Amino acid sequence: MKANVHRTIHNTDWTWFIVLLFSVIWLLFAHSRTYSTNDASRMAAIESLVHRGVWVIDESPFVHTLDKIKVGDHFYSDKPPMLALRGAVFITACIMVWG
Repeated sequence: MKANVHRTIHNTDWTWFIVLLFSVIWLLFAHSRTYSTNDASRMAAIESLVHRGVWVIDESPFVHTLDKIKVGDHFYSDKPPMLALRGAVFITACIMVWG
C-alpha cells in the first residue's frame, strides 16, 4: 500500500509583490516634462499638492494646460485625482528623505 502523502500548497499572498512591481514599472515610465495637456494637468495637480497642499492649480507653473476646470474663482485639474495623489505622496516622500 502506498502511504497517503499530503502535499502542502503554500498559499502566498502576492499583493505586495504586485504593487511593488507595478510601482517600479510606473517609475520607469515617469517623466518630468509635459508632452501634452494631459501631462500638464496631472503635473499641475501634483505640484500644487506637494508645494501648497491644495488641489487648486492657479499658482502652478503648469497652469497653462487646457485640461482644467474652473470652479468659482479657481482652476483645478480635470483628471481623476488618484494618480495625482499617488504622485504627490511619492514626491513628498522623496523630499522628506533626500531634501
